[in-house]
Amino acid sequence: MKKLFCILCLLIAIFISVQTHLYATNQLIARVPGNYTQASAYIQNAVLVTEPHGAYCENSLYLEYADHNAFPGSKTVEIIHRFELPEGSVINDLWLWIGNDIMKAIMLDTWTGRHIYDSIVVMKRDPAFLTKVGNQYELHVYPLVSGSTRKIKINFITPTKWSGINATCEMPLKFLQAGTGRTDISLLFRVRENIWGSPSIVEDSKVQYSNFTDTLGLDYKYTRISNIQNYPSFNLSFSCDFADGTFFRNNVMPRDDNYFQFGFVPWKIFNLKSADSLSQNILAAVDLSGVYNKNYSTLMPKLKTALKKAMKSGDRFNILVAGAGRVKKLSPRWIGYSADSVDKVIDSFVSSAYGDSVAQAKKPVIAFCDYNASTIWSFTDIANYAVTKQYGNLSSAIPYFTSSDVVASYDHGYESPLSQTTANKAIASLDTLLANGGRFICYFDYNRMGKELIATHYIPTLAPAHKTQEAITLYRNPNGNFGMKFPESLTHNGGYYFSTSDTAVKAELMDASGNPYILSKKVGAGLVIVTGIWPFNDDIPMRKTIAVPMLGLNSVTTNFQLTNMLSEITKTHNADTVNTTLVFSNCDSLVTSIGTDSWVGNYKNSILNTTPQFKTVNLLDGSSVTPSSITINGKEYYGSGYLLQRIADTTGGAHIETHLQDWTSVYSLMKPATYPLIDSMKVVPVFSGGTDTLKNFTEISAMRSDPERPILFIGSTNSTGSVTFNVDVKFKGIADVKHAVYTFPFAVDTTNGLKVIASMLGNIKLNNMFLYSSKDTAGIIKQALKYNLLCDYTSLIALEPNDTLHFMVNPYDESGLVPNDITDLPDKTDSLGLSIYPNPFNPSTKVSVSLLNPSSLRITVYDILGREVAHLLNEENVTGKRNITWNGTDDSGRKISSGIYLISMRGKEIQSGKTFTIIKKAIMLK
Repeated sequence: MKKLFCILCLLIAIFISVQTHLYATNQLIARVPGNYTQASAYIQNAVLVTEPHGAYCENSLYLEYADHNAFPGSKTVEIIHRFELPEGSVINDLWLWIGNDIMKAIMLDTWTGRHIYDSIVVMKRDPAFLTKVGNQYELHVYPLVSGSTRKIKINFITPTKWSGINATCEMPLKFLQAGTGRTDISLLFRVRENIWGSPSIVEDSKVQYSNFTDTLGLDYKYTRISNIQNYPSFNLSFSCDFADGTFFRNNVMPRDDNYFQFGFVPWKIFNLKSADSLSQNILAAVDLSGVYNKNYSTLMPKLKTALKKAMKSGDRFNILVAGAGRVKKLSPRWIGYSADSVDKVIDSFVSSAYGDSVAQAKKPVIAFCDYNASTIWSFTDIANYAVTKQYGNLSSAIPYFTSSDVVASYDHGYESPLSQTTANKAIASLDTLLANGGRFICYFDYNRMGKELIATHYIPTLAPAHKTQEAITLYRNPNGNFGMKFPESLTHNGGYYFSTSDTAVKAELMDASGNPYILSKKVGAGLVIVTGIWPFNDDIPMRKTIAVPMLGLNSVTTNFQLTNMLSEITKTHNADTVNTTLVFSNCDSLVTSIGTDSWVGNYKNSILNTTPQFKTVNLLDGSSVTPSSITINGKEYYGSGYLLQRIADTTGGAHIETHLQDWTSVYSLMKPATYPLIDSMKVVPVFSGGTDTLKNFTEISAMRSDPERPILFIGSTNSTGSVTFNVDVKFKGIADVKHAVYTFPFAVDTTNGLKVIASMLGNIKLNNMFLYSSKDTAGIIKQALKYNLLCDYTSLIALEPNDTLHFMVNPYDESGLVPNDITDLPDKTDSLGLSIYPNPFNPSTKVSVSLLNPSSLRITVYDILGREVAHLLNEENVTGKRNITWNGTDDSGRKISSGIYLISMRGKEIQSGKTFTIIKKAIMLK
């Protein structure tokens, strides 16, 4: 049997990705270690600081955790926060407040970090510990004195989303909504340069901002969001002014590389003309044959908006719907597009008998035979997905087995052992349940040997082989009876694994050596499931992670219609050409990578004439229970998401997983193209120095389906002079290759804010290592430590100070900038300051001044010899904030030469008579 399990473990390495994921969970709880009681935890005093940086936005999230005195008198409360961040985000810093002082977390490999954290919690010291698996994060903060708060800061970067030239950054809504009760957010939009324009919240355009300047001369736009729990999504948008169609930024990291970012808007740099495309046939296909994510009140308004975004006046459309065992076209003929016609067709479907039958979904019935069974295998919102029946003991539950789909029992094996007579009655009823495809679930350990009579009836040689209390990584078995319904891996604090000589038994969840911690045996059409994982010490989210697949709640659909709907799309196209197909699916069947490409190839070949472009959306967002999933090329797909991805890929379209991207991204995806699509492209950087070399250069987030969005590259070099980009683009429908050349000087600004470019490149390199050299764990850890990035093999841990670890010196805590009253904010400054950005510059730079009190002010530019070059400002009454753009000319309008210049700010406060002088260096590069 052990040999069989080792073989199965090998199969896992072959068939699933090495980059593994926990189920998507966003939950915040408080508990006292060693105490089985758990309570809700809360987020309060939350401050979110966001700044755009081209391909990514940098986010700093300050917050305080609280338990609202859930454990009166306790000084050892542990906060556990499981959360997701927007797709593509990466964490690069963690701070923990200890009193009024701050400890910066250190980056360690996960195993070392976990060992240190576990040992310190026993010693009751002050750590914060953060780990990551896929897009699932787990943060522990300890200890919290019940009734008080603990403060942290998490810093991360998030990819910018583009709809043409307009930019959007998805905010960490799932993170913020994990807390219980009302959560208010103070939002600061940090402005280092005016290229990004003014921010707005997509979900609430009425939000107003106030301006102020901090002690470093940085500008902020501030607003307050009341109760983020009410937001369905959370996106910050901002305009982008790429004046000549290009974007370039860099920063030199001492003793490292010069990191740079280059971008351009193809249609803009080549002056392409926009032309409305001809009238098109748009076919929308909506698969609702799955059980989850088809609530009409929430889905249909989103669907209407998506369809309206995809069409224009003159287009024609029709809609296919799959569900209730059939695929139906909602209109016998094409319909001329208008917003009203879309609403009318969808509303008619919703109110029809067919729409009613599609919306229906049968919930499975679960019989919990005792209160311990419901404690460890139930969860807070289980009533949304199943009908649960609670019984005091197994004997009283027996009459209801045959009317249930799942029977779960804990106490019958040790705490309240059964007589043989009662066991026989239970087995007789379970035989009927199993014959009808039901499940029996139970726990087994050393205490139950010789006393448990039901699991051992079905698996006579069942026995515990070993018990461990250490944290251990468990993996699903893709060849089990239901193992693929588990996360690809999870870390659990010990348990029992089993041995048996029964060859019909299959491992479902096992360790790296193939030892089974959960196993099953098919009996009739059903399953007997035995677990050695004792969940009483688990936090509630982990209990749910294990319980959902055991109870069979994440794949309950029996009549899938997705492939039938795809066939109907082909028939429609072959009869009357379809230009664009929009596919929305909630199919929760799991399609692996095996055979998918072949299936998609055959499907494409079945389409006659020109293949329509497919834009596909997976409706399964994990908001209920997390469906079956698989990770391919670093991306996690729910249900049939990978099949949809490959169809979109082969037809020049695009695909969205709604558990990774929200509906704002869906609406952007649907927008029809108005400029020519890119067929091929080549961008080559050339440096000014003879010994300059290019170390890295890669495109970021290529998406050819939107020809209006910027094309962005990131790289590194040893050069500090200048770089020239040679850009060649071939557009579809245009015969000649377009060519452009752009040269940029390298700046030498080494401010912390621009280190984000290095984090971008480090993130890209890490993702590539996971894809192409995933077995090189040591190499991945080395790269993550170099760029201080949290990944699947690294952790962040903040500890108490000691001989080598010290409190941060003068940390810049932006949460302290938040005003008490927004009405006090307009153009407020809190310091006397002079800033110059960019610096070095070419051809112009912005000189920013902030004054505490009304003053007479004079700003003058001198050369290195002290000669006056230009007078930028000379006024008698200046208040607050003032920005002056210097275009690099002297008072005669002549361009200045390259070199060092001094910008002097001299003034006198009008009321006090106090004088002041600030002089800063500026460098002109050509």
